[in-house]
Amino acid sequence: MSREQERVIRVLEKGYEKLKQGWCQHSNARDANGNPVRVKALDAVCWCILGSIEASTRSHDLVSQCRIALVKSLGNKIGYKSGYKMSISSYQDSLPRHSGKRTLCALLRRTVKRLRKEQELC
Repeated sequence: MSREQERVIRVLEKGYEKLKQGWCQHSNARDANGNPVRVKALDAVCWCILGSIEASTRSHDLVSQCRIALVKSLGNKIGYKSGYKMSISSYQDSLPRHSGKRTLCALLRRTVKRLRKEQELC
């Protein structure tokens, strides 16, 4: 497995752990009172999927690579909707509150599994 690919996988796994702690919508991170905070704020208790990834690395390049990996895993789920291209953020914000966290945790696990399998084939 390439060193860069392994770094992407580690960031996705760390993002998964953060998301398991708490998930939010319409903000990258929130504190215990529901107020928006920076993703690496000490009082952050929940994150959106991208916020959980941003909180897991200092590298903007790794964040971008993780986004690309997630888009590949989502496939047509974030295709064109009502004439505009849906983003990962729009997708996650459109998920039902009662099942969104579970759906996004599964997406992160599926993405890691796919990346590991791709590396085995190389």
